[in-house]
Amino acid sequence: MGKMEKVCKLLKRKAFSLFLDTMHCRRPIENSTNSVCSDNPLVMAGFGTLGIEIITQLPEADAVIVPVASGGLLAATLVACKKLKCTCLVYGAESAKVPTMMKALQAGHPVSVPVVPNLAQGLSASIVGENAFATIKGRLDRMLVVDEAYIAKAVINVLERERLVADGAGVCALAAVMQGLVPELRGKRAVCIISGGNIDSSRLSRTIQRGLGVSGRLMRFAVAVPDHSKGLEVLAKLIADEKAVLKSLITEQMWVHTDVGTTWANIVVETGNEEHAANFKDHLRDLYPTARFAMLDVDDKRKGGMR
Repeated sequence: MGKMEKVCKLLKRKAFSLFLDTMHCRRPIENSTNSVCSDNPLVMAGFGTLGIEIITQLPEADAVIVPVASGGLLAATLVACKKLKCTCLVYGAESAKVPTMMKALQAGHPVSVPVVPNLAQGLSASIVGENAFATIKGRLDRMLVVDEAYIAKAVINVLERERLVADGAGVCALAAVMQGLVPELRGKRAVCIISGGNIDSSRLSRTIQRGLGVSGRLMRFAVAVPDHSKGLEVLAKLIADEKAVLKSLITEQMWVHTDVGTTWANIVVETGNEEHAANFKDHLRDLYPTARFAMLDVDDKRKGGMR
């Protein structure tokens, strides 16, 4: 018998054991017309093989963070990881715009949550599954609620560093780490499950633009420049010298309340990283002390505004 066949048999035995564990928490699914339901214990047992593979291949893992929709993947991974390594921490991660599992845990039972447009669209379940919730309740180490800004930043992070195209739902676990929601895992081995790449080019483009904006790499600002041929030339030279990419430039003359020899230039530039953005901002203010920047401060959770 080959090595691969032995591994497959081992996974089948552990998956069946996982199925028996989930059956202890099973509740009947009434009026179900969909045979492939993520809340079905058989389907959950299949999901659980992911947890088995994680602990089998990385037994030193200290924690696993799982993206959450209706909860089937989280419940199955939780059972598998705790069964194979009881000290392994298991967290769930979901979008702050549709906190279905968090609301259910707070209420003590599944509750319906309004589904609103968000970057993690694949996690937008209006209510968690009965079986999944019964399995998770009292066993989950912690539930993490992730801000949209960090989901956008995580999409870019995975794209640039890992060369992977993942959707907002898929990177929710990584976004939770980037947001600093699990400081207790610093220096430990944590596994972030990237669960999906269902994103078209249009939505990916918008997500990237959002992520660049909230990280400060896409900067919008307004500066007062002399209203003559050299005014914009000096500004353009500064942008070129700082190796920033000019994305948009619109001048405003009609509603300017300063002297008639001045015009305001509303500009958007792209920088290479956050350090580059900070240096560009400092040099621009050296030349234009009255420059006003519009940025989203995600750490203080304040709305973006000119400052």
